[in-house]
Formats: sequence, C-alpha cells, structure tokens
Amino acid sequence: MNDDQVRQIDQLAEQALGNSTGPERARAESMLNDLRTLENLPALRYVLERSNNQYSHFVCAKTMLDVVTDNWNSFAAQGQSHNELRSWLVSFIGQRGHLLEKFVLTHIMSILCRVTRFGWLDNESFQELPQEIHRFFICSQTSPDHPTMGLMLLNQLVTEINTSTTKLTLSQHRKTIVSFRDKCLLEIFKVALSALESAGSGKTQAEVEMAVTLALSCLMFDFVGIFADESCEDVGTVQIPSSWKSLLLDANTMQMFWKLYGMLPPPHSTNILKCVVQFASVRRSLFADDAERSKWLGGILSGILEILRNKIGLNNESNYHEFCRLLSRIKPNYQLAELVNVSYYDEWIQLTAQFTIDSFVQWETTANSSYFLLSLWARLLAAQPYLKSGKPSLLEQYAPDVVFSYIQSRLNLARATVETPNKVENALEDNDMLLVQLESLPVIARSLYSKVGPYLMSQAMPDYNQMNDLLQKARAGGISPDQQQLEFVNLQVLDSRLAWLVYMMGSIVSHHSAVGSSDPEAETLDGQLTALVLQLSQLVVRRLEANPGQAEMPTLQRLQSGILYFVNGFRKVYIGEASIPASKVYPKLKELTGLEDSIGVLRVIVDMVLNILKVWKKSQRLINEALNLFLELSTGYSSGRTVLKLDTVKLLLQQHTHPSFSFVDEPENSKQRTRFYKILANLLFRLTSSDGPFEQFMKPLQERANHLQVLQPQQFLQPEVKAAVIGWLRDVRGVCSACANKRTYGLLFDWVFPYISTYQATQPPLLPKICQVYAQAGQSANDVLIPLLRLYSDLVYNQAQRISFEPSSPSGILLFKEASALLRAYGIPKLQELSPQSIGWNIVPAMNTKYEESFKGVNICINILARALHGSYCNFGVFALYGDSALDDALEVVIKLMLTISIDDILAYPKLGKSYYYLLEILFNSHTPSILQLPSPQFLQILLCLEKGVMSIELAKPVSLSAATAMGHLCTFYYSQTSKASVAGTGSKSCQYVQQLQMHLGADPTLLNRVLGQMFHIVLFDEQANQWSISRPMLPLILVADPQLQQYQQTLMSRIAEGERQKRLHDAFEKLLEGVEPNLEQKTRDKFTGNVTAFKHNVRYIL
Repeated sequence: MNDDQVRQIDQLAEQALGNSTGPERARAESMLNDLRTLENLPALRYVLERSNNQYSHFVCAKTMLDVVTDNWNSFAAQGQSHNELRSWLVSFIGQRGHLLEKFVLTHIMSILCRVTRFGWLDNESFQELPQEIHRFFICSQTSPDHPTMGLMLLNQLVTEINTSTTKLTLSQHRKTIVSFRDKCLLEIFKVALSALESAGSGKTQAEVEMAVTLALSCLMFDFVGIFADESCEDVGTVQIPSSWKSLLLDANTMQMFWKLYGMLPPPHSTNILKCVVQFASVRRSLFADDAERSKWLGGILSGILEILRNKIGLNNESNYHEFCRLLSRIKPNYQLAELVNVSYYDEWIQLTAQFTIDSFVQWETTANSSYFLLSLWARLLAAQPYLKSGKPSLLEQYAPDVVFSYIQSRLNLARATVETPNKVENALEDNDMLLVQLESLPVIARSLYSKVGPYLMSQAMPDYNQMNDLLQKARAGGISPDQQQLEFVNLQVLDSRLAWLVYMMGSIVSHHSAVGSSDPEAETLDGQLTALVLQLSQLVVRRLEANPGQAEMPTLQRLQSGILYFVNGFRKVYIGEASIPASKVYPKLKELTGLEDSIGVLRVIVDMVLNILKVWKKSQRLINEALNLFLELSTGYSSGRTVLKLDTVKLLLQQHTHPSFSFVDEPENSKQRTRFYKILANLLFRLTSSDGPFEQFMKPLQERANHLQVLQPQQFLQPEVKAAVIGWLRDVRGVCSACANKRTYGLLFDWVFPYISTYQATQPPLLPKICQVYAQAGQSANDVLIPLLRLYSDLVYNQAQRISFEPSSPSGILLFKEASALLRAYGIPKLQELSPQSIGWNIVPAMNTKYEESFKGVNICINILARALHGSYCNFGVFALYGDSALDDALEVVIKLMLTISIDDILAYPKLGKSYYYLLEILFNSHTPSILQLPSPQFLQILLCLEKGVMSIELAKPVSLSAATAMGHLCTFYYSQTSKASVAGTGSKSCQYVQQLQMHLGADPTLLNRVLGQMFHIVLFDEQANQWSISRPMLPLILVADPQLQQYQQTLMSRIAEGERQKRLHDAFEKLLEGVEPNLEQKTRDKFTGNVTAFKHNVRYIL
C-alpha cells in the first residue's frame, strides 16, 4: 500500500458514498469489496493513518469491522495479531479520534470493542481495556476531548458486551457477560456517576450527556444473560448485583439523578428518566429489610412528586412518555401496602390521579402514553382487595374520576374521527391497537363496577335515544337537504361514540377474574349492558331496513363490529362450557328484553349473524367476524348442541343456497364460502349420522354440479360459468374440511367420487374436465385451478385417520389414481409454462417468478402428493404389480415441478420450503428406489437443496429438521442396502441400488461430509436445536461418511491451543461412538443419542 493507492481508495469511497451515478457507484463498491479479506487488514490500517478523507475512513472502518467479525477464528489463530490490532486501535483513537467524524469514530470504537468481546475469555489482557480507557482517556490531560471519548468508548464496550451475536454460543455469551459484570461493570458505572457528580463544575455539556448515556447502558445491562425482549416497552425486574448495593442505595445517588433531570435538556433528560425506571425495577432481594426498601421507594416517589407538582420537563413528548412508563413501574415492583405506608402517599395518589385525568383530557398529544397510565391504575385496583394496612388507599376516591375521564377521552376521540378524519388515528379501524387500548380497562371497571356500569349506561342511553329519534324523523320524511346532511354527520358521530361504548362494555362483560366466580350485583349490571346492546342491535337493523344504503357507512360498520365483539364476549362468559351457573344476568335480561335463558340469547346471536351475512355482504370485515363467531358456536360442544335446537339453524341447513345469502356471490367474499360451508357441515354432522339429511343438504350442490357437467369445454371460459365453478369448488371443500371422522368422510367420498373418477362412470367426470379445460389457459385460470387443487389436497388428507376404507374396497387406490391424474393434467402444462426450454429431465429452473403466479399451484401439488403418500390408505405396491403407472406419473411430474424451483425461491417462500422438504422426507423414507432412477444432475440438485435446507437460517426449525431427516433416511437406505449387497452378491437389487447411489454421489464426493459437519455445528452451537431430532440422522451419516468425523474433529482442535484442552476434546470425540455398534437398530440409535448429549456438554465446556 502506498500514497497513490490511498488516493485511489479516497476516490472510490467518494464515488461509492457520494453523488455518483448508478454504474459508477456500483463499480466503486465492487472494487472496494475486494478489501474485505483478512489479508487486507494492514492496508485498511494504512489508509486510516494516511488518509484525511472521511469517506475513506468510514469505508475502511466498516470493512475492518466486518472482516474481524466474519473471520475471528482465523484471525485469533494468528497468535499476537489480535493483540497488536487492539493496541493499535487504542493508540489510533487516542491520537486521531478528535479529528474524526462521529460516525467514523463510532465504527472504529466498535472494532476495538468487538475484538475485546471475542477475545475476552481467551486472553486476560483483553479484560484490562476498561482500566486502560480510564487511564489514557478519562484521566488524561492531553486533550479536552479525551474524557468524552473515554466515556463514549466505555459506553460502546458495555453495549457491545451486552449484544447477542451468532458468532458466540449462548454459553460463551453468558460467560462473557458474567465475567464483564463481575470484573468491570461496577467500576464503569462509578466512572459515569463521578462524571455526573461533577456536572456544572468544569465538565463539558458533551461529557455530562455521554455520562448519562453510559449510566443508562450500565443499568440496562443484561446482568444474568437472559436476553430480555427489547421489543417490549415493559421493563422486567432489574437483577442488580449485590456488590452495587452501597453505591445504589446511597441517598445522594437518587438525588443526583433527580437534580440532573431538571438541568439537562431532552433527549438527555429522557435518559435520566429511563435510569430512574431501572431504579424503580430493582429486585426486592437487594434490600435487607422493609425499612431499607421503603426508604428507596420514598426517594423515587419524592422525585415523582416534584415533577407532578411543578410539571418539570413534561412539555416534552419523550419526557412525558417516559414519565408515564415510570409511573407504570411503581406497582409491579412494590406492594400496595408499601406505597400506602409512604409518608406522602396521599399527595402522590392525588397528583397522580389528576395527572392521569389531564393526560386523558389531552388525548391528542398523549395517546401513546395512555396504556401505561391505565396499567398503573389497573394494578393498583387489582391489589386493593388484598390490602390489609389500616391506612386507606384512597383509590375509591380518585379512581372513578380516572376511568370516567378515560371513557370521555374515547368519546371525544370518536367525534374527532368523524369531524377531522385526516388528523386523528382511529383505533376502531385497527383491531390490534383497539385490543391493546382495552387491555387494562376491564380490571379498573370491574373494581368499580357499581359506578362504572351506570356511568356507561348514562353515556350510551342519550346517544341511543338520539339515534332512535333521528330514525323516526327520517321515516316521517319532510327533512330538507341541509338538515339531512347535518343529521348524516350526527349519525356518524353517534355511531362512533356508541361503537367505543359497546367495545368498552364488551371488554368489561367478558372479563371475569376466575372461572365460575359469581357476583350477583355485577351480573345484574352485565344484564343491563347486554340488554342495551341487544336493543341497539335491533335499532341498527331498523335503520338498515329504512335505508339500506347506510350499510356502506364505515361508522355503522364499526358499530356493528363492536356489537359482535360484545355478544362474543357475553357468549364466552354466560353461554357454553365455561359459563357461570345460576347467573343473575338472565333474570335482568328477561325483565328488560324478554330473553329468559341462554337459548334465547343464542337465538338472537344467530339471527344477528345471519342478518349480517344477508345485509352487510359488501363489508369483508363484518362477514369475516360474523363467520368467526358462527364457527366458534358450531364447534363448541355445548354451544353447538344448543344452536342445533334453533329453528333458524334447521331452516338454514335446508335452505343454505337461498338468495338471502348472496354474500357468497360477491367476488371479495368468494374465499369465505369455504368457511361458511364448513360451519354448515359441522352443524349437519352434529345433528345426524344418517345418509338422508346429508344427501338432502348436498342436493343443491349436486344440481349445480350436474349443470356444469353437461357444458361444453368452451363454455367453461365464460365469466359467469367460471365464477360458478369457483364457488362450487370452495363449497365442496368447506364440507370436506368439516369431515373429522370415518363416518363423515365416507359420506362425502361416496357423494364426490362420481365427479372425480371415471370408474363405473356413465359420463366424463366434472373435476378432471375442469382441470383439463383450465390448465390449458395458463396463469389466467389460476383463480379456478388453485381452489381445484386445494379441494384435492383436502380430499387426500388423512387428518385424524378419517380416511379408512374397508379391506376389500378399492377406494384408497382409486383416490390416489385420480389424484395422480390431476397432478399430471395440471403439472405438464405448468411445467411448460415455468420452464419452456426443458427437455426430458433437463429442467431449467424458473427465473423472475412470483409465488402467487408460479409457485402457489406447485406448492399445493407438492402437498397433494405428500398427503397422499403419507395417508396410509393406499397400497402402492399394487401399481407395480399390475403395471399401473399412476405412482410413477405422480412422482415424475411433481419432481419435475420441484426441479423448476431454485434454492433461493425455496428459502424465500416459507410455505413452499415447508412443503418441499416435507415431501422429500416422505420420499426418502418410503420411495428411495424411485428417486434413484433420476439422472445424476437432478438427483444431486435435490441433495444440494437438502444441504441448503439443513444449513438455512431462513427456514423454521421444523423445516430444517425435515431436510436433515430426509438426508438421514437416504443414508439409512444407503447403509442398509450396502449391508444387504455384501450378503446377496453383485446381481442383487441391493447391489444395483448401491451402485446407483455411488454414481450419483460421485459427482459431489464431499456432499455428505459437508452435511454431517453442519449437523455437528447445529448440535454444538445452535441453542434452539431439537437435539433428539437432529441426532437421529447423524448416526447413518457417520456410518456412510466416517472420514468426515475425523475431519471435523481436526477443525475444532485447530481452534484451540495445544495442550490439555486438545486432549480433552480428542477424548470427547472418542466417547461419542463409545458403545455404539455399527448398525442402525433402535437401541443403537438411542445409545448414540445419549452420547451426543454428553458430547455436546463436554465440547461446549472445552470450547
């Protein structure tokens, strides 16, 4: 490296990171990527030392970080290289750090901290870095920037140690964390506190702000290595070490943080509050007695009180949000009795209540903080029954106003969403957000139900009456256009307000602290709320009868959705298996609505659901929610039996194709047909076990099928016929998905078989005809072919052993033959579409494909074959015995389709990867001889996909295990056939299989070795691996690829220095096969699995 090369890198870095054109930038990035090797570390250092270009500094720093991270094992094996790099980094930061841009300095510090972290356990000199930073930077008088850089470097080190990485095992990470915690973290925290104590007396603003960041990093350290969920806003218990106790419990420490909060501007004042949140979450066992803990709590509450009294810093949104989080952490870590006994509790609860009320009043600016305030009051009120202190909690005095203000804030929000829809986020449109907002309300409301229940009624009744009055005026007529517009806006506001009220009522009614608990007064209030909601439901029906166009109103749709939410919550508590016995809710309902029992309420709920299906057919949300509720009713044991007693349901089973249920004809609801018919079939199969009712139920479907069956092929391409075909396929699939046992599946199979098979048929069957017509149309017919394939996938699926034919019946064989014919009819045209250049087995993988267009149908085909092969209802030996090609045809076409899928696509689409590897697991378990007939390139392509599947981090663990299991099945077959061939001789079948396998594997001799090495890596270093499942395929791999075991052993031994550790590692490998016979019997596999467990613990301890 020389100065000319440095200038060249400066130029390339400016092109890569500056305003260069696309081709020029790509060329520069390509050339800079050549530096990403271990050998170029000296060159990167040279550029950092000689160049003054910040672009070059950034490129070299980032590249050096990546190189060190990716090549640490090789780098560490070079002996003193990492020590020398570490020393150079410390020197470079000290000499040049103040001249670098902050983003460059951060990356260079990250390199030093990454090297220190990776070498922490292996080299004790690395553990001296915090002391060196303190000596060379914190206490340095050389440059005024050094103390700030020292604090920044310590913060980077704490953050780096605390961050998990795949480069270290969980065990190594925990050991590093514990060692760093015990040796360095407390002293680093003391450095931060020392800098904070000197704030305002000679310390620069930057130094104080960095000290705050460092203190927060120390307090948020993962002290026990449990990997807390960083996506969660809630803070768990902070496991502060006992050695920190004297420093932490010093009264001056807490006072200093509260003082700094008032001094520092945001965002550093926000970080101070985050530190106090950590203080509030300190583990209980840190304190010696209640007095010590009470004193600590008093220090926290005194600071909170000062903020509440003077509103310090609360005009900043971040401070406000963090302060609400701090309030929410008080109750989880301290008992209500402890809070009540604090001397200024009365003032604290009063100011906290007022602060909460003010927050709800200002809901436009505090929306993100409401959750924490509600959780605080919910936890306080939940603890009220257990308070045994003689001092009152005052919760009943302040909590009602809190919950009333929250209810009012939601009602004000409802009005704002109508009047200024573009300025307000409407939680009613996001179900997840809505449920989060309602999470704590039931606990608060149930604790104060005697006040909250009547208050909700008092807010809802005027709106209900006003809506009813508007309906009466509309029916009377004579309203001017201006009045109509005004009343339309009023209706929207009323809909939104009532929707919020109904959702809140529903969350309260559905909440009970324990199953079977009974509170007569609360149940009576539940009855009043339920009566109001049911009356409101009837009012909505009358509105739609008077003006059907209002079904298009989004506000009314949300109100109807809230009513469904309410009745579903009521059903879970008061109807069914978990209902409250002898409930007082029904006498109140009878008094207000005339409904005497659960059957009467169920009748109303079912009528409501059916009315939604008839009236709200344009609303996908309501149709989906109504069907979900109906499905739960139909599948529940008690509710399902009760629903069947209703005349409405009996009539529905007889007239399910009535024009009233035209929602199924809406294109956007087409996919809901399957669920609708699943519900109906669930009820039908629960009602009767005889053939007559089933045949009567299926008669409309049969008539539609007979009509389609006589159409000419060209007529199927007409839009109305196409829609009819799609609807029929989805309806039949819904019935099939409801077949849960041999009896019900047998009924469906006997009915559908004439439409899928030519066996004893008098005319061409419908389903093969559909496939033949639409498969020729290509992608434009996917909307028909996908439902067709899914129907077949359900038909061949032996879920819960529902497919069980009589021994003398050919039905199982016929079912597979028809599935094979479908796969061939769909697969051959699809193969030409995906890979038009393919000839025979020379398959060209599809490029630039999308899942929906290309692979969705292929994925279902893979599922069909996998389910059929794994169904255990067809004797596949029959096909070869009688010269039937059905099995071979199915295997050929599906494997060819699989070969069109590149490995990148398999890994990119999780559903496709799951089906792909599941089928390979089945094929290599039971049909390996058929797979051996493939040409070597195609066989090897499948094995390479298995290798990638084992190694993949994109796939879910069960999918990777399927890939490993498939490879294990292949090696089991290889080993067993080799053993048989040694006995049977060269002319035997076994010998032919072995020769075929050897020929295939000869194209890539190291493949099995690589897979075995990856499995060892998973066992040793993957914390989430299923050890039993991954160890089962390892034994056959070792038996057929024995040299790899020694190679992997040598690889591991090269990572550690010679001596005792190498000897212990050698002994661990020797014990791995101790007592394991060279066979694959069950006891041998179990013995090996036990050895793998011991091997894993021994090797990980050594490493």
